[in-house]
Amino acid sequence: MIQSSRAVEIYNLVVTFAKRPSKIPLTDSMKGLYGKIIVSEEHEVNFGAHSIASIDKGVEEGIRSGQLYHIFEQETAIDPKTNLEVSLTPLDFGSMLVLFTEKTAATVLIFQSDKNVYSGAKFRSPLQ
Repeated sequence: MIQSSRAVEIYNLVVTFAKRPSKIPLTDSMKGLYGKIIVSEEHEVNFGAHSIASIDKGVEEGIRSGQLYHIFEQETAIDPKTNLEVSLTPLDFGSMLVLFTEKTAATVLIFQSDKNVYSGAKFRSPLQ
């Protein structure tokens, strides 16, 4: 007998269920790491705290279960002296915990968010 944890539709990609640990100890985050959130588990346009999502970094970049990262936005402005675009100071608006890792991607739990998170949102290492 085959079972599913949620509804499956024709052409959905499915994976074999793997039992995961119920406790994930915190571990040091990679320093200087930047990446993007790929998509939420439920494919929502906007999501936030208590959401599961995938990120574009994995074991190859040093991502491990138990690491914490910050979700941020960074606006740009035109420098009036040079007339060039410059990046303003990044503004953190959320935090996430790495749950599981794969070679080039990972699954995270967004546990805090002051505003909506979206596919393509940027994340970074905590400032040390």
